[in-house]
Amino acid sequence: MLREAQETLNRPAYENFLAGWIETGLPDVHERLTSGEQVRIADVGCGCGWSTITLAKTYPHAHVDGLDNDKASIEHARRNAAGAGADNVHLSTRNAADPALDGQYNLVGDPIERMMYSASAIHCLLVGRSEQPSAGTWAVLRTSTLVKYAAQAGRRVTVLPIEHDCWRFYRLDV
Repeated sequence: MLREAQETLNRPAYENFLAGWIETGLPDVHERLTSGEQVRIADVGCGCGWSTITLAKTYPHAHVDGLDNDKASIEHARRNAAGAGADNVHLSTRNAADPALDGQYNLVGDPIERMMYSASAIHCLLVGRSEQPSAGTWAVLRTSTLVKYAAQAGRRVTVLPIEHDCWRFYRLDV
């Protein structure tokens, strides 16, 4: 199934590189996450949860919420989190655009373009459009689309200086 294939592809990168990407690209955020201060992280589009689990294990003082519109992915992520012993993780089937979530998080995390666009078209777009209203945006956002959405929300986007062949990282500022 596509879900498991994507999980198998993404898990090694999350487990081996995610913490370093945050430390390199967002040193101020990394410092805050390692300070012992109580912080909340939203992992939007968490899929099978490996990015959420890695964030929780890397930053044990943080409360990490994994959010995804796909119920089956969240059920899979819950099994993965239980097996990984990630106690500071909460996974839920939820629309990240829910206004009730605004202002609750200190860090919102989660972008492979060409290769992942095919998976996005087959799975993510359909799941994303299953709830209305929907912008019909695919899971893999191009920089120009993300900048447009951020501007509409009164926010600014910065592309982070993290070098990687497949991933691009952004900072969403108020």
